[in-house]
Amino acid sequence: QDTGSPNLLGYTLNAIQTGSMEPEFYAGDLLIGKTTDIDGTYNKGDIVFFESSYKGEDGITYKMVKCHRIVKIKDDNGIKYYLTRGDNNKISDAETDGWLTADKIVGVYQTNDYQGKKLEGFGSVIDYLQSFWGFFFVIVLPMILFFIYELVRVIRNVMAYTKENRSTVPYRSRPSPSSCRSVLR
Repeated sequence: QDTGSPNLLGYTLNAIQTGSMEPEFYAGDLLIGKTTDIDGTYNKGDIVFFESSYKGEDGITYKMVKCHRIVKIKDDNGIKYYLTRGDNNKISDAETDGWLTADKIVGVYQTNDYQGKKLEGFGSVIDYLQSFWGFFFVIVLPMILFFIYELVRVIRNVMAYTKENRSTVPYRSRPSPSSCRSVLR
């Protein structure tokens, strides 16, 4: 399933965007957690990554992945529902995200038997690389410079080859008009 969260060999990377989980995580931290099955089971206190969405200033709805702690669990006819909240938030995510089902949870950071990894500040690096200018300076500009460098090398090689071949090929000159006269006599 497409979650909007990078997934590599069963692990997911998520950059923290806000201070909702302080003091556990700070904005700019990068969390490495495990991806989960669609039908996974979670416990109160687990820290999970889940799909969310928000409406931007431009009116467009954007998908994102949040990282919050499960604070309540309810069972309704065999289906488990999870309510989350950021540790630094006064209210739960009931109004913004509602009760989550397991299929909305895309990864776990902390459970009873698993502890993810936190890389302080590396989330800011990932965010920068995903921005227009970060992509331009780190990917596009080096590619352009490499292309120009290779183009200059090719031009220099062609010029050197041409110059070398000119000096080794004997120069054929036209016979001078005086030499033609001597032949005709």
